Amino acid sequence: MKKSLITLTAVVFTSAILHGQNIGINSSGSTPNASALLDVDASPNNNKGMLIPRVTQAERIAMNPLPVAAQGLTVYQTDGTQGFYYNISTTTTPNWAFLVPDANPIGSIIAWHKSFTNTPALPNGWVECNGQTLSDADSPYNGQVIPNLNGDARFLRGSSTSGTNQSDAFQGHVHGISSSTLGAYYSSNGGAGGNAKISWTATVSNSILEFTITNPASDGTNGTPRTANETRPINMSVVYIMRVK
Repeated sequence: MKKSLITLTAVVFTSAILHGQNIGINSSGSTPNASALLDVDASPNNNKGMLIPRVTQAERIAMNPLPVAAQGLTVYQTDGTQGFYYNISTTTTPNWAFLVPDANPIGSIIAWHKSFTNTPALPNGWVECNGQTLSDADSPYNGQVIPNLNGDARFLRGSSTSGTNQSDAFQGHVHGISSSTLGAYYSSNGGAGGNAKISWTATVSNSILEFTITNPASDGTNGTPRTANETRPINMSVVYIMRVK
């Protein structure tokens, strides 16, 4: 009689449904998902989770050898480096891998090769740094403007604080031109000289000869100088992304 009562109690509180090759555990009697061997459903309240075996580090290490090979065997370690561990070995000697959470803290900005063939979609919790106002109630940055690193084509540099923007700039400097070597090493009035390093024009103002350096010319060794509307190192474009939750 006692055994029957225990069995009846289990049936009242939990419904285990066998449907073909599927098992469903729920309180509604619904059919298990056809894609799952085991379908655990906490609806309608959805206020319960599933606990997998919890072990200490010593207990996990002691699971060697395994009775049979069990690739994918998963446990939760409750001490030491706590978290989920799964076995990647195909033999009875386990090789435990730690399921590492996202190592990048919220607020991290990293480079993403978005346009590279076969690059997967952006992971959940990350957004492109395109200057948009974030709308995500789960993020501490909800309602804040994400830096427009991609639209402004900005580089990142280290500092003791973050978020300070700087415009492009060229370090102040002067050019020394010797009159004794002017003709030999520089082309005049934009003309091409055999060993010309720069092009220049000259004017006389208040009895002072003023030189204006114009377009750079080849030094004969390093090829044609590259000019643009900014000063930049050799680079490859990336899409900056930021972790927001």
